[in-house]
Amino acid sequence: MKLVVTDTNWADEMDIWGFETVSNKFFDVAVKAINYYFENISDDDLEIWVGTNEQVFFGKDFLRDFIVTDITPQQEAQLLVMFGNNAKGECLFERLLDTVLDNIPQSDKNFETFLKELEEENNENSTS
Repeated sequence: MKLVVTDTNWADEMDIWGFETVSNKFFDVAVKAINYYFENISDDDLEIWVGTNEQVFFGKDFLRDFIVTDITPQQEAQLLVMFGNNAKGECLFERLLDTVLDNIPQSDKNFETFLKELEEENNENSTS
């Protein structure tokens, strides 16, 4: 498991912090898809809207805005006990992945591969 913490700010005026837990495979596929986007589709930054009219930009160096730590299933369970499912702040990792997938053309041969790998991982996690 990975603990992915968003640790960034908007224009040095608003700190954005939150966390989520993801499987190692999900994290690896997500990073692969995001890197693929910036290397092959566009090197323009992607924007994620936060608040009412503010956005955070992510580029090729997107991982600098995340603190990634390996955790055990027991540590993940403890986080859920402490914070519950909905009290995780504003973690932008999965939102960045969703934005990337929305911007990779569906005709791109790798688009289906990323979706399939992510779906397989979600199915695997929902049955375990």
